[in-house]
Amino acid sequence: IEDRTHKAYMRATVLVLDLLVYGSAVWLACNRSKKFTNQPNKSDQFSLWMMLLALSQPAIILIDHGHFQYNTVALGWSITAFYFMTKGSDFFNCIIGSIFFCLALNFKQMTLYYAPVVFAYLLGRCFSDRQRLVQRFVYLGITVIITFGLMWAPFFLNGPSNHEEVTILGRGLQILKRIFPFQRGLFESKVANLWCALSTKPISIRDHLPADLQPILALGLTVLLMLPSCVALFRVGTITIATSTKVHNDANTNANANDDLHWKSMLWGATSCSLSFFLASFQVHEKSILIALAPAALLLDSDESFVQYFSIACAWSLWPLLQVDQLDLAYTCMMIIFGCLLWLYHGNKKPTDGMTVDRKQQISFFS
Repeated sequence: IEDRTHKAYMRATVLVLDLLVYGSAVWLACNRSKKFTNQPNKSDQFSLWMMLLALSQPAIILIDHGHFQYNTVALGWSITAFYFMTKGSDFFNCIIGSIFFCLALNFKQMTLYYAPVVFAYLLGRCFSDRQRLVQRFVYLGITVIITFGLMWAPFFLNGPSNHEEVTILGRGLQILKRIFPFQRGLFESKVANLWCALSTKPISIRDHLPADLQPILALGLTVLLMLPSCVALFRVGTITIATSTKVHNDANTNANANDDLHWKSMLWGATSCSLSFFLASFQVHEKSILIALAPAALLLDSDESFVQYFSIACAWSLWPLLQVDQLDLAYTCMMIIFGCLLWLYHGNKKPTDGMTVDRKQQISFFS
């Protein structure tokens, strides 16, 4: 099966899905960020640069097109979910966003790294209208159950290929065992997280902690790290555009600022929460850093220094995995190309490019 034609076909499917799913999601995100700039004549140029840099991330390209995976499908659906969840005051957008997020979850279980902040934000949106709180919560619950039911139905209705008799409950447990592989250990290979660092001598924490306590400790530390972003997203979710327009005179300007707050807070929250999982959760793989990188790459207009350094750090953290796949040359070329793009971006950018509506009106994410 693994002849050149088959390999070329498989590589082509990654490229096509990358452009259709991830590329369209990045386009939606950059087009949305464009309307928050206070220089309309430069917003198009800045959004194009943001899109180019987001699609040229060395870590994502090396893993999906070198290591050969389909991570951009899950990342694209996640970004699309964030786009709809934070779009305007119509709660129907949250329902559409939850469908896309369920698709991402079922395509790649690593997108569970986003789940706590997504739940916190949607819960906040439910609480933003106390009169319809229960109604909104039920709508979201029904949407998730139906989407998961349709995605899991083939696994429940069809038994194993070896014709072994397995109950429906047993089939569900087999799915969960693959989603949560506790038997595979605390971390994978040389992943750049806390547990790998603490497993080096003289600490060697993995040798001193019982195996049954390691998942509990990892869970506790992960919850502690992700809690601030979840609380912040819940608070942002309770803020509605209608509330902002009552307080301020310029309704359109402040509605845009409020919309920008929801969008940027979701991206920051997704980055923070997924980093919490990457650094402290159980059974982390090197490529899990892509979950944090995807939303962070869309924050160029908020903190371009962080985005640039974080992009390089993410690619560098994948070096042990890339060496195994003999991608040393590809890594070097990608880093040089990305560095040249950053140089060209700064060469064509003036100090005022990419500024948001009014930085004085921006609310700090953790305030």
